[in-house]
Amino acid sequence: MTTDAAFQLLWGPGACGFIISLALFGATLGQSIFYFRCFPDDLKSLRVVVRSHRTMDIGHTYCMAGLYWKFLISCHGVTSFECPVKLPWYAAVLLSYLISSTVQGFYVHRVWIISGRNILLTGLIAAIAIVEFVCTNVAFATWSAPALYSTPWSPRSAGASVICDVLITGSVFFYLRASRRGVRRSQNYFRQLTVVFVNMGVLTCMIATSWCLLYLIQGGNYYTAFPTTFICKSYANSLLAVLNARKSIRERERELRENGHDLATINYASHLLPSLGL
Repeated sequence: MTTDAAFQLLWGPGACGFIISLALFGATLGQSIFYFRCFPDDLKSLRVVVRSHRTMDIGHTYCMAGLYWKFLISCHGVTSFECPVKLPWYAAVLLSYLISSTVQGFYVHRVWIISGRNILLTGLIAAIAIVEFVCTNVAFATWSAPALYSTPWSPRSAGASVICDVLITGSVFFYLRASRRGVRRSQNYFRQLTVVFVNMGVLTCMIATSWCLLYLIQGGNYYTAFPTTFICKSYANSLLAVLNARKSIRERERELRENGHDLATINYASHLLPSLGL
């Protein structure tokens, strides 16, 4: 295999993932602008979380851009990790895992609320999230790009992420389904929010699953760099999509008031989001 072909197989997947990452970064910026314009009265702590994620996402994008600029342009295709990109690479990896773990923490708190403080369920999800964190730290202990993409601890971390996402998504679907709430289907304000929760959970779960599968077939190349480059941005967009989905629900509440619906229906819509901690 020629040197150029080897270089393409080594760093091509990550470069392709970075292109997707840029698209998701644009979506994150758009969603964050929408959030701050539509929800100026949200809890200060929630707004701080969104601001922090936006800042971390900007930092992650900057570091990844710097990394691929160095590898693909400044270093003229040098495949060795001796190319001076260590600082942006370390920062990008740390920011990626920080974004993903904090979003999962946000969802664990939602599950705690909607499950009526189910200690067993919430504790199980939190324990798996901790396992994912431990696997991530073990994988990152070598402080080396080749080692991170080839260590078996990397797909173990992704596997724990899949289990965590499945439990969170399943819990949200179970507790928010209309039959549990005793709500007529025509008045099911939970339906739209549930769809957003589930779709976002399925998306992040699919990305983490692809991470595991690519590890099995990469054969010495860095195929896992493809999903790992943008998985944190899918989590960031997931958080913002759930928060922004509240706008249409509140618009429905306003329509109910304007159209003179019964007080019970209006009260149900009014207490929907606070009951979810949103």
